[in-house]
Amino acid sequence: MNQYKPLAVFFLVLSFSLINLSSARSEIVEGKDYTVLATPQPTQDGNTIEVLEFFWYGCPHCNSLHPHLKTWLMNIPSDVSFRYVPATLRANWVSAAKIFHAIEAIGMTDVLHDKVYDAIHRDKIDLNQ
Repeated sequence: MNQYKPLAVFFLVLSFSLINLSSARSEIVEGKDYTVLATPQPTQDGNTIEVLEFFWYGCPHCNSLHPHLKTWLMNIPSDVSFRYVPATLRANWVSAAKIFHAIEAIGMTDVLHDKVYDAIHRDKIDLNQ
């Protein structure tokens, strides 16, 4: 068994090295990673960079992104505005959009947005009724 110990240590060190490589970042390159629009889209106020999140409460990817997005929103740059936009790509997504618009209309988005995600994904409650 001791003859494999150096090999095990080697693979352990190698795995930590690979973890560090996966976190390496490169610069974002125009034309490769993004395209500058010849005619920029109008924004709501015209003075800030506007970030829109198109989401559906039932989407597991939107649910996974949501905590990271909330963290980013706590430190949003002053020249950036942010809006949630509920997507309605299918008929069964409409009820979730209605939920969002209702909580937005009563000014409770900050309180209830997370609770809707939790109800669907954590508590497995069907809100399409």
